[in-house]
Amino acid sequence: MKGNKTKIASMILAASVTFMASACTVKISNNDTASTTEKVSGSEATTEATSSLPESSDEETESTTTLSESTSEETESTTTLSESTSEKQITTNSIPAQYVEVLDYLYDGLKSGEIKNIDPHDLKYDMGTCVQNVEFYYENPKEGLWYTLLDLDDNGTDELLIMLSSLNEIGVVDEVLELYTITDGQLDHIISGSNTEGYYVYADKSIVYDGGSYPVETLHHEYLDGNRMVITDSYYSTYEIDGKMQSIPSLFHVNPTTGEDELIGPSNEKTMPVFGEKYVFSDRTNISDYK
Repeated sequence: MKGNKTKIASMILAASVTFMASACTVKISNNDTASTTEKVSGSEATTEATSSLPESSDEETESTTTLSESTSEETESTTTLSESTSEKQITTNSIPAQYVEVLDYLYDGLKSGEIKNIDPHDLKYDMGTCVQNVEFYYENPKEGLWYTLLDLDDNGTDELLIMLSSLNEIGVVDEVLELYTITDGQLDHIISGSNTEGYYVYADKSIVYDGGSYPVETLHHEYLDGNRMVITDSYYSTYEIDGKMQSIPSLFHVNPTTGEDELIGPSNEKTMPVFGEKYVFSDRTNISDYK
């Protein structure tokens, strides 16, 4: 019996050890499972966070895109401004510095009233009295005056013409008030209009000088040669012939070869010379728009 009891006790002990071992295994297994579960939960949280990240990234991408578009618009705006500024610089830089000085003086003098109040002999750049007359007779002088650059003698150097457009019985007339050119880098003043003298540009870029008033006038057909005007033809009308006054004026032609006066006849619209069509200026800038 003792042997059997011993055997039974051994079996019970073995079973207990096995149960304890089994119980430890289960516990460890449960711990591992819990740990695994925790890890899985963490992964799920990470996955959820990761899943929500693209939405945030999309928003950031959209924000970045909007910013890029905004930056692009600003860049486009800046580019447009730069182009506008560039165009203005190109326009300004296309005027020789010698002419810029003249235009600065004219614009500033009209704006400040200096030209109107100064003695005519003190006008700079040899400007004539016509500029002052515009100041006196025009409500806004800068609107009546304009300028253009034109190569009158086709020598590669543009001349500066300060012009006045006025309305008379035959329509709008463009009159040259001041003419400048550049010779060897220096500013040269060529002609100035005055109260009784006018200069007009014709289609062949010649200039007609008209002095006096109809029917008593002096007409010179001229062209620019470098920095001087060359007269090619002249006419004048007068009431006096051989020291005697006449009731109507007579028109004379001055022969360009001999210099002799040749009587044409009574001075009237039929006998007055015609020098062709006036020059049509396509490029003109009002003095008011200079600055």
